[in-house]
Amino acid sequence: MPDVAERVGVTAPAVGDVAPAESGTGRAWFDTFRTFVVRQPLGAAGALVVVLLTVAAVFAPIHARGEASNPDMRRAVHLALDRQELVAKALEGAGIPCVVLDPKLAGGFALPLEEVNKMPGCRQPKDQDIAEAKRLVEKHYPNGVDVEAAVRSVGNYVDRAQLVLSQLRKIGIRGTIKTYESAAGFAVFGKGDFVFLPTQDRAMVTVDPGDLFSLVYTTDAGSNWGKWSDKKVDELTEQGLRETNRDKRKQIYWELQRYLLSGTPSALPVAWVEGFHFVDKRVRGYKFAPTVYDNNTFMKVWLAP
Repeated sequence: MPDVAERVGVTAPAVGDVAPAESGTGRAWFDTFRTFVVRQPLGAAGALVVVLLTVAAVFAPIHARGEASNPDMRRAVHLALDRQELVAKALEGAGIPCVVLDPKLAGGFALPLEEVNKMPGCRQPKDQDIAEAKRLVEKHYPNGVDVEAAVRSVGNYVDRAQLVLSQLRKIGIRGTIKTYESAAGFAVFGKGDFVFLPTQDRAMVTVDPGDLFSLVYTTDAGSNWGKWSDKKVDELTEQGLRETNRDKRKQIYWELQRYLLSGTPSALPVAWVEGFHFVDKRVRGYKFAPTVYDNNTFMKVWLAP
């Protein structure tokens, strides 16, 4: 089976041994993505979701529970999130801040980094964006707002959530974490019975560049826990899936990424991150799959003496 990068037409990075004496052969893994999801009670402003993905992006979807979602609050969170800090501290530097599609995986379908890094919410330093985010929050909540952040107690989710909430406190959004056992958390997310999800992983189903939009952003997307609906996103996603001309398809996805990076979608992009899998040198017969959902069998895997 071809490598993930090869299947999407980009060059895979060279990978060598990683501490071979201790860990065996190391190989970079570019095909799963994790999500941070956050949703908060913002009264008439709706609720908020932040999503961090491994090899995908970190998003902050904002969801309204029976009320109109407030674009100002979504914009404020988008501006306040320090993607570079999230990648450096929560992901140990293994990722690309701000991008919706990772150029390592999506190649030319990813919006150029030069453009992404100059956009509000992604640009550094953060002073100008923090000031505008504070203004937007104070417009609706002069004394700030208290929110409940739902987190599944798996991995380092709670640590990630604390980092996200520490950033949002700078603009007057004060979060209190409520933890859930893994399955119970998913049940809550599926019902929409939450306010703010600071972190939640979501693995890619396919390596097609359009996969992310269909999974997270369209009205009927399975991971659209914020229940966000945007006609333009639905139309562009459908166009991208049907377009057979590569150059035209690239332009469709560039337009989609610019639109999502404007700061008011249900899921606010934070970063694509790179995960690492290690394989002991004695392992034989195991082949890396294009996505985390493929090749989940060890029928032909064994250990050499």
